[in-house]
Amino acid sequence: MTSEVLALLEGASALLLDFDGPLAALMPPPANAQAADAALAVLDGVELPNDIATTTDHLAVLRWSLEHLPAPLMLEVEAACTQAEVAAAADCREAVNCSALFEHAERAGLPVGVVSNNAAAAVRAFLQRTGRLGSVEVISARTPDTVEWLKPRPELLLTAAVALRVNVGEVVFVGDAVSDVIASKRVGCRSLGLYKNASRKAELEEAGADAVWPIDSQVAIR
Repeated sequence: MTSEVLALLEGASALLLDFDGPLAALMPPPANAQAADAALAVLDGVELPNDIATTTDHLAVLRWSLEHLPAPLMLEVEAACTQAEVAAAADCREAVNCSALFEHAERAGLPVGVVSNNAAAAVRAFLQRTGRLGSVEVISARTPDTVEWLKPRPELLLTAAVALRVNVGEVVFVGDAVSDVIASKRVGCRSLGLYKNASRKAELEEAGADAVWPIDSQVAIR
């Protein structure tokens, strides 16, 4: 663990964690494509741009639906996404960094929240199955009422910080996407970017992550 990462975490008053990536390998192929197909099935007969019609990212389908479709149909897409995520959460594996993040929070006495664009029901199902639900004080994740809050918008992060009663400027948010870093910038908290390859590392650094760390590192946080 680099001194930069350690300094970042040691200065935190709370740890907010993204779900898919830092905590869970939610939808490895082909599960990701199957979830996208389930969301697209709701839109049978709707004219779609090619990049959406062929995507393997169900959240891309949901984002497009939010921008282009009436609310009732968009909510049908959201329900299909939730169903696919809950099914995936029933047997997906923990991420390599998951234990280290929770162990660090316990040693440091930091409250933990999960902030995710995935469905709150899926996050809760995973945490309950893996025995980690009791270690999480707040779940700020997607519901049918908060689809418009998907990161990089700031609301999910702000909601978590308020619920934890901490100064958002003293929070560290751990995520593996550029949207996570952008959301952290928008609320004024610090961010630790987890990267799977050199190109993602560069993207996270360019977006302004305060520190970066390999997503598959098995080095304990001390």
